[in-house]
Amino acid sequence: MSESNGVETMTETPKEILAVAKPAPAGVPRMFTFIPKDLTELMTYGEMVAKSPFVPKGYAGNTGACVIGMQFGAELGLPPLQALQNIAVINGKPGIYGELGKALLYSKGFKIEERDAKDTKAKNEAWCKITRPDGGVTERTFSLEDAKTAKLWGKEGPWTNYPYRQMGWRAFWFAARDGAADVLKGIWGLEELVDYKADAVETTVVDKAPKEIPTEKPVEAKAYEPTPANPVVDATPKPPTDGLTPQERKDLVDLMKANGVTPDIMKAHLLKKYGISADRPTAFLRKADLAAVRAWIESPQDELDV
Repeated sequence: MSESNGVETMTETPKEILAVAKPAPAGVPRMFTFIPKDLTELMTYGEMVAKSPFVPKGYAGNTGACVIGMQFGAELGLPPLQALQNIAVINGKPGIYGELGKALLYSKGFKIEERDAKDTKAKNEAWCKITRPDGGVTERTFSLEDAKTAKLWGKEGPWTNYPYRQMGWRAFWFAARDGAADVLKGIWGLEELVDYKADAVETTVVDKAPKEIPTEKPVEAKAYEPTPANPVVDATPKPPTDGLTPQERKDLVDLMKANGVTPDIMKAHLLKKYGISADRPTAFLRKADLAAVRAWIESPQDELDV
């Protein structure tokens, strides 16, 4: 902008801005409002976004984080600014808000059914059913006992203010990751990730230098029990010491075949009844539960609790 006889007039737009201010070619999916032709233009676009007031504070001023966040969103089918508003990185793992997770499923033709918070409170159990466009159905639950076992019940934050809403999100994300893995591509929900770090409750990108590693021996993280020293949960649980012997497990598999109980039905029952979600669930059964499981397998098929 310049002055001529006391009147302000517009000058030419800077070339670095014009470089990215080009409409997308006809027929190209508009993942970005403007399509950069090379890395230089992409970084210029990222810098513009990082300096704008339209991004969360974790992205503000961080050009690299904005570019990577937009690219990550594009892989999920999101426009750039929606991606930055709904993707956060917690302990090095990106996640999305539940509302966006539902939007992605709805956009692909999935149907979502779930209990509201009032019904969840009455039954002490959240429930979610996801139906794929091809008719496949996935149902998952998350109970009050599940929340207590995971040491979430009464935890400061959303689990104190909106506990039954949080139970609903857990049931949804369990069902969504199992029934719509091709859409979510392994991404987790922020409603889950924040439970592993109490102070990560807003959209943020970790852009500070890492803290010094303590000299003392780190605390060993137990399966499904994140600690301050080990905030990332060990995703590979260990079988119980009082588990079944290899022969007992083999006999159980033979009994399943004889009674027409498929592995998927067995997995669903063990998850609902005993909270076992491993790939080889019989390896995590306890001897004390063996008799009850055998009796369940031998029961008539129309009475199976799945």
